[in-house]
Amino acid sequence: MSESAEGTGAGASFNGLVAGLAASAIAGLQQVASTEGSADQSEMEAGPGLAGVRQVIDMLVLLQDKTRGNLVQEEQQFLDSTVADLKLAFVKAADGTKTG
Repeated sequence: MSESAEGTGAGASFNGLVAGLAASAIAGLQQVASTEGSADQSEMEAGPGLAGVRQVIDMLVLLQDKTRGNLVQEEQQFLDSTVADLKLAFVKAADGTKTG
């Protein structure tokens, strides 16, 4: 496929980077969700999972800040929506571990 069919080569790589980081955060959220409600779960078990997710979100926010104004619209929209979606999922997961 030509670069114009997929956007720029750099754009595809940038979106791939964002998607890879997001996948890591989603895996962490799934790990937290799978331990939620376990009879032997302690706060210590849930903590590192959420801390790892928070770290990935923080990296994406840093990337968002450092690249502002240097991305094509598609890249910026993808990054912005990914960060927003992950923040929402993080808050829901964090609330679930407090009430669970």
